[in-house]
Amino acid sequence: MQAKVQKYAEMYGDIVSSGLEFRVQVAAYKYPKNYKYPHLKAYGKVEQLLLEDGITRITIGGAFLKLNEAFEHNKKVIKAGQTDAFVTAIYNGRRVYLEELEALGIFTKPQ
Repeated sequence: MQAKVQKYAEMYGDIVSSGLEFRVQVAAYKYPKNYKYPHLKAYGKVEQLLLEDGITRITIGGAFLKLNEAFEHNKKVIKAGQTDAFVTAIYNGRRVYLEELEALGIFTKPQ
């Protein structure tokens, strides 16, 4: 997963688009409880983000407008011990895969 995000960050890392944000996800639950992440305290607020699929994503550090920024924060979170953290994209309130951003024409290949 990290290799794929790194590849996309290298190609599209500074692209900004209306309605697009990136978050560092540390967990996802159908029925979230009060999960604690004391080892991540220095890396920003832990938020619960309920999306249209009914799954609550637990994210840290807020929303990033650029993939590069989110990926750099993700690396810090991993170094802090949250080894399963990864970057997720949210477009107009819906979780999308990075490949979808290409298909939608938001991520366009360098010329």
